[in-house]
Formats: sequence, structure tokens, C-alpha cells
Amino acid sequence: MSRSETPAYAGVNSASTIMSKLSYCYRVNERVVLVTGAFVLCTIIVALGGIASDPSSSGTWTGLRLGSGGLNDFFGGAIQHGYFSVEKSKIDENVFRFASVTDLDQLSRVGDEMLFRSILVPGTLTYDPHTNHYSIDFEPPRTLFSKHNEGGRGMELSELKIYQNRLLAFEDRTGMVFEILSKDGGNDSYVVPRFVVTEGPGETDKGMKWEWAAVKGKTLYMGSMGKEYTNPDGTVANSNNLWVATLNDKGELRREDWTDKYNVVRKALGAEFPGYLIHEAIDWSESLKRWVFIPRRVSSEMYDENLD
Repeated sequence: MSRSETPAYAGVNSASTIMSKLSYCYRVNERVVLVTGAFVLCTIIVALGGIASDPSSSGTWTGLRLGSGGLNDFFGGAIQHGYFSVEKSKIDENVFRFASVTDLDQLSRVGDEMLFRSILVPGTLTYDPHTNHYSIDFEPPRTLFSKHNEGGRGMELSELKIYQNRLLAFEDRTGMVFEILSKDGGNDSYVVPRFVVTEGPGETDKGMKWEWAAVKGKTLYMGSMGKEYTNPDGTVANSNNLWVATLNDKGELRREDWTDKYNVVRKALGAEFPGYLIHEAIDWSESLKRWVFIPRRVSSEMYDENLD
């Protein structure tokens, strides 16, 4: 061992001896010390980052996206707050704001482009207590565009629902849930996708065929037509449309098999399989504390595409 590699020349006190030994160890194992130190530092940074970005640690997200609000600020990846409200849509006790949206099926496509449209029509519903009549005043229509599609079909919007102060639209080809946002000072609107949900228990790449949505408490329920998908001969291909998806106020997605619930309504209307119901209007009644079903079609006979 050469003189420069030895821990010799100890000082007159123990502190000097320790420092000499540490200096010697560092010179001999410099590479190991640097790698170990870098690993420890990286571990500390990752751990601190996990704590800072964990929504459960403080109720706010302080990771990559900073915000001053709670979890709802980032519902579906959105940064801005929602600005629609069921309560604010009530102008007074007899006047209400509303909106309707179109499902144009194959006419949704714009020419030969991979561009698709739906028409949003806001309006005002007025009740006259003296005549017991309602009147509707429509505002100029707004065209919503999107390039998102499945098999050349898109923007076939089948439902509107306000949830978490966000106006959501549900597309029955792609399984997309869009948020409708305002532009030009509120004089026009556009859509952005928030969620894409596949049908059934989620083991397929086919988009959910949305037909209805309902808010129960803090949960958004989203469902399809409530009927099995059948082959031309009437046999069942799958029961994916008997499932519903739920979103909570944190944007967490769950799925529920609603076969039993749909069958209760089927039985009550004498449409048990091979008969069927087709649903497009299901909602939760807060006043009744019950689910309300208004079927679009009721048949006690086996499904036939032409007869239907």
C-alpha cells in the first residue's frame, strides 16, 4: 500500500483520526459512495413527490397540475371549474332554462370529412299558472363538432346531464362522455371529451351505447337501452347493454350489472325474454326516492329488426 493510499498520519485527537479514515474510505470507494448517494436522493424526491401529489393527503392536488380547489377541479382531467348549475337554470318559479341536443345518426357526418356534428339548442321553458299552459322559446342553435368517431360514426349525442356543475353529453357510438363548454362570451359552445367507456363489464373495445344518464346523490349513473344484443335469429349475442357505469365526484369509474333491475320492469310490463324493452329515459327521482323508467318500446314478442 502506497503512502497516499494509507490512513496514516493520524492526528493528535480522535476527531482528526475519524476524519482521516472517512477521507481514506471515500477515496477508495468514491464511485460506490456517489451511486449510493444519488439513489438515496432520488428515493427521497420520489417519496416527497408522492406525498405532495396524493389527493388524499391534503384534499387538493399539488402534483403536476396545481390548483386551489378540491378533487372536483380535475374531474375528467379538466382544470377549470364547472360553471353550469341546475339551481341557476331556474330563472324564477315559472321560468326555466334548458337545452336539447340532436342524434342525427349517419347524418352527423360532415360531407366526406372525418368530422362529425350535433346541434345544441338552448331555450327557455315558461309556465303560465293562469292558463296552465307551457311555452318554449328557442335560442339560435349551436353546432358542436368533433373528429372522434368509431367506424366512421360520431357525435350522435343521446343525452344531456348536469353533474358537478358540468354540462355533459353522451355519445352512443364511441362511448364518449363529452363536456360542453362555452366560448365567445357564452354565445357559442364546443365539446371536449372527458371519458371513454366501453360496454358491458369493460372487456371489449366497443364503445358503450349511451341512452340515458341520471344523478343520484353524488353519483352519476350512465346506461344503455337495457336490452340484450341479439343475432338475426333472435338468439342472444351478448348482454353488455344491461350494464351501467357510474362516476363519483372524484371521477372514478365503476360498473354495475343491472340485469335484475331491468328484468323487474320487464316482468311488470309483460315483456319478459324473448320479449324486450328499449329504454332511453331512466332517471332517479329525489322526491319519490325511486328510479323512474319510461320505456321507448315495449314488446312481448322476440326482437325483429324490421318489425321494431
